[in-house]
Amino acid sequence: MYFLATFSTDQLDLNLLRTLIVLLEEKNTHRVAERLDISQPSVSRALAKLREQLNDPLFFREKRGLRLSARAESLAHSLPEAFDALLQTLEPEHFDPGMYQGNLKIVVNTFLAETYGRNLYQKLKQQAPGAELELFSWGDDTCGLIESGQIHAALSYTAMNLPQTFVQCRVGRDLFGLMGRKELSILQREVEDHDLSRYPVAGLINPPVNSRTMPLRKSLAKRGIHMNVAIRSQHLRPLLEVIEEEDVLMLAPEKLAEKLGERFAFARFRSEPEASFADICMIYSGRNRYSPMFEWLEKNFIELFS
Repeated sequence: MYFLATFSTDQLDLNLLRTLIVLLEEKNTHRVAERLDISQPSVSRALAKLREQLNDPLFFREKRGLRLSARAESLAHSLPEAFDALLQTLEPEHFDPGMYQGNLKIVVNTFLAETYGRNLYQKLKQQAPGAELELFSWGDDTCGLIESGQIHAALSYTAMNLPQTFVQCRVGRDLFGLMGRKELSILQREVEDHDLSRYPVAGLINPPVNSRTMPLRKSLAKRGIHMNVAIRSQHLRPLLEVIEEEDVLMLAPEKLAEKLGERFAFARFRSEPEASFADICMIYSGRNRYSPMFEWLEKNFIELFS
């Protein structure tokens, strides 16, 4: 806790400490501004205050960003844990969802929103009737909004390559397979990886996991299997319309196929069954690691996806 001891009581500013943590990680004021959803001049002013209060330059400018001073290197190792401990101390010891009045803002993967959105609403509203639930899609500013507290948490598949200031915890799993129109004979049996080369494929774009390309396409290419991508979209409806009317396959979770009922056929993969599963992760800022409210959210997500 040495770092916190260097601040006098009238200097202690949690937002300033949070900015320093992100600066130590990003080493780039532009990226810090994006993550925290603040202006770059605000970051520069915060850095000037930190240098004055800590009596250390902290960072030296280089062509590709900032280089940490020896003091900053030491802070990079100790500050995040100390900051989390401070927030835990200041956090109320109890959270009563029944008394909560306010927004619950959650970024939700499109497949998860389509499959579990209504159940998520019902579960949270049953326990927190005064809450206003808002569901969003992942955007370029999502990390900054989570970091700044404007978004509570995100639900996505697989653990993502995010900064260490974020917590990613597994709250469930979904089984993925191939979905298409029910007349397709290939979907009347378990499918193999090479079956993906027999028909065009539709893919859902889920930022930031597969914004640029489909990981499955790259994986198959390494094994000599060519996958012809017919359409990719961040919107699910046009993909469903395409695979319902044409001989096009889509990689999708089994739970979504079950929800859509008899409109589509679904087939599991025969080989490598573990590779067909995708973890569902809850993502939130590390500053809420010990928050009773976020423990409540995690518990409900686990129950929802179990």
